[in-house]
Amino acid sequence: MWPLGCCGGERPEVYDLNQITCSRDQFTLQVDHCRLERGVTYAIVGPNSSGKTTFLDLLALQRPSSEGRLRFNGQ
Repeated sequence: MWPLGCCGGERPEVYDLNQITCSRDQFTLQVDHCRLERGVTYAIVGPNSSGKTTFLDLLALQRPSSEGRLRFNGQ
């Protein structure tokens, strides 16, 4: 299963994040817009406590967002 059974258990072709806000400890991650497509290699880089793990947790549905929309394959 791909994140918690989304997309009928199939790996998503496209992730779309719009106006996402997620808080972790005393920090807040804000994503205006991000589109990730299957088959493309991405690098997530940044200094300590910049939100890299929180961003990945959002994609894996391990951490809920407080605002915004996360879509898999347009759903």
